[in-house]
Amino acid sequence: MSGAVGGLASRLGVRPMVRVRDGRLRKLRPAFSKRAADRRMIEMLFRSRLGGAKLHVVGLHVLAEEEARALLARVRAEVTPATELVARFGASMVVHTGPDLTGLSWWWE
Repeated sequence: MSGAVGGLASRLGVRPMVRVRDGRLRKLRPAFSKRAADRRMIEMLFRSRLGGAKLHVVGLHVLAEEEARALLARVRAEVTPATELVARFGASMVVHTGPDLTGLSWWWE
């Protein structure tokens, strides 16, 4: 997304959402608030749950570490991850999204 489109979407409260799986990027329908985007990410995580599997989860961010930690806290309210950490998205994400980006990455073992 271009910087101009991203800036406009941010001012309007639109949160574009994408899913990366098996090396493929898939656009998802946008969320219309940060809260809705966070809820949908957490729902996707739990829908992917495998019975008896251990969760490994990463809270990702661009200049939004506290928000990433809050996402992990919401996950921990439902399940105790085998491993968890907070990390920054790569520099290329900053160029395309600007600050205040959060996300979750996970796998069930």
